[in-house]
Amino acid sequence: MAQRYRIYIKDTPLFICPPAESSNSKTLTIVNEHNIDEIVRKILHNNASEPLLLESNSPDNTLHKLCKKFHFIEAAGGLVKNSLEEYLFIHRLGKWDLPKGKLEKNESIMECAIREVEEECGITINRIIEELPSTYHMYELKGKIVLKRTYWFSMEYTGEQQLTPQTEEDITEVEWLPKEQFNKVIDNTYPAIKELISTI
Repeated sequence: MAQRYRIYIKDTPLFICPPAESSNSKTLTIVNEHNIDEIVRKILHNNASEPLLLESNSPDNTLHKLCKKFHFIEAAGGLVKNSLEEYLFIHRLGKWDLPKGKLEKNESIMECAIREVEEECGITINRIIEELPSTYHMYELKGKIVLKRTYWFSMEYTGEQQLTPQTEEDITEVEWLPKEQFNKVIDNTYPAIKELISTI
């Protein structure tokens, strides 16, 4: 089965998938590589839209073209679990989120993920367990449309350090939450984060 992708534009998902997988697409707005710029800008400026569908016989190639068409940024972050089976969340700019940040020059994706978690939360990660599915989203910055890929890793933490939010990054809270309290996050987070934590 060919790879398929989901890119979030605010709360609107853009699906990139082969035609065979898009037969039940009556509720989706069909877009193509030529009009996607205009449609993305409309969503960014006017909020709501039906989910979008970009049909492609090669979703990998189509995603690669979009990365070249728009300003492409890579970031990385962590889904951190402690010895009490609790997961680490941050509260930033009024929403719950996972610790993450942009890739720096000469830094590997894994190094970036660990550094961002440690900087934003004030703890020292024990180890990376495995790579999780990446998430994608688009936004506008200084008039340019940005396509950001965030690499995610599940991580282990066994220490007892006090959590310290990185306030200069607008983080106001850092909190350990068990799965039973995930609704607190789901009710006030981003679609890509909902998608990621739903795999736990």
